[in-house]
Amino acid sequence: MTLRIALSTLFSLCLVLAACGADEPVAPSRPTASTIVSEALQGQVDQAVIDRGAGLYKTKKCFGCHLIKGGKPLIGPNLEGVGQRMTVAELEGWLRHPKQMKPRTLMPAFDGGDDELIAMIAWLRTL
Repeated sequence: MTLRIALSTLFSLCLVLAACGADEPVAPSRPTASTIVSEALQGQVDQAVIDRGAGLYKTKKCFGCHLIKGGKPLIGPNLEGVGQRMTVAELEGWLRHPKQMKPRTLMPAFDGGDDELIAMIAWLRTL
């Protein structure tokens, strides 16, 4: 009897969801770049900003997990070509909220301000 009630309830729930349009596929949400980042990275980016991002790769010790060229990836993926593989929004998402991008990642959230974040993304886009 309990199985019959459970199946009846499940069937009723399916009918309600179908009536609400739940059968339409839901596109996975993609990160969107914040206004400050997207505006700062529109058009030509000053070389000094890109150089600052390269310096942050060293001072933030990103090299401890990520290689740039050649070699076997360490903990994180090789960053070579990341600027062509990911959008500005995806790069920002990985830097600001890595656990939202991949819950089991070991990557810590970027601990810099907006200016540093912009510099890091500008540099990553050159790789």
